[in-house]
Amino acid sequence: MELAYAYRGHPGTVHIGSSTFEMQDHHLYVVNSEVVHSYETYLDEDNQIVTLLLPAAWLRNVVEDEQLPIWGPLDLDLRADHIVT
Repeated sequence: MELAYAYRGHPGTVHIGSSTFEMQDHHLYVVNSEVVHSYETYLDEDNQIVTLLLPAAWLRNVVEDEQLPIWGPLDLDLRADHIVT
């Protein structure tokens, strides 16, 4: 699984399966490792992405070999004014 967090700016476009997202700051993009995906980005001081890759074997170990859910594509808005508490 891949988690791509647009830390700053509008770094470009992410294609996840048949979906396309224009990356926005403070949005988290969730990509299932079995889905074809690509990025068209321009990264600099004003446009930055933080990416975390989680191996499927590790995830299966964490969930005790249960069936992993199909995640993604998801575009989650993590800006403070959009989080419901």
